[in-house]
Amino acid sequence: MVASRQERIEARLTKEQKALVARAAALEGLSISSFIVQRAVDSAVRAIERHEVVRLSAEDSRRIAEALLDPPEPTPALKDAARRYREVMGR
Repeated sequence: MVASRQERIEARLTKEQKALVARAAALEGLSISSFIVQRAVDSAVRAIERHEVVRLSAEDSRRIAEALLDPPEPTPALKDAARRYREVMGR
């Protein structure tokens, strides 16, 4: 299924920028519009991943798994915070 393109974005480029984009698009065998859309979408996905995906080392992953499987006893400060939460929230 091919998605229909209904939204439009406008951008102003210098003559040099447009020539550079046109050359790159031609080298990829794409129209300028297709090249820009493809690169913008790829860049958007990478930007979102940088901000929303947490990457852990193997050691960090192991520590988190251990903490989930065998959590430590709550500290007095945590118990106090839970008590205050229940008082404020009426639970």
